[in-house]
Amino acid sequence: MPVLLITPADVDQWLTGSMDEALKLQKPAPDKAIVVQPPEKKAA
Repeated sequence: MPVLLITPADVDQWLTGSMDEALKLQKPAPDKAIVVQPPEKKAA
């Protein structure tokens, strides 16, 4: 599962925490964390 490090605390936990702490970051992202938008059309 991909990991989104959303907060500075998440980054710190990922870089300096134990393996168990890092694995706790593997969870579904909040709904508002990812926004999918259609690509912009380029002018011809």
